[in-house]
Amino acid sequence: MTTKHTLHTDAGHGWLAVPRAELASLGLLHQISHYSYQRGATVYLEEDCDLSLYVQTIEAKGGKFECTSAPQANYSRIRGYDSFRAAPSEIAQFPTCPSSHAQCRLPSTSKTERTS
Repeated sequence: MTTKHTLHTDAGHGWLAVPRAELASLGLLHQISHYSYQRGATVYLEEDCDLSLYVQTIEAKGGKFECTSAPQANYSRIRGYDSFRAAPSEIAQFPTCPSSHAQCRLPSTSKTERTS
């Protein structure tokens, strides 16, 4: 199986657009950090950590990963989306979520506190 997604980038960062349902089916929602964003049914995985976790999971299941690039010159509108936050019902099935993970520390969802 090959998954194909779009990698959105601006001058300082990048995010892979992945359907939330796909992350749920892979069992990853409880592991995605608040450095990723969400809008509607799409999660924008930040490139430094969450994107790597996603790719490693796909490859561990025998899948392949492909992406197309959608660069923006300056400031991506993705930075204005809501910070990712798994719903309690999405993480309830994972009671052993690692406490060292940022998502488990219940980060603020305020966009103004974001630095990356």
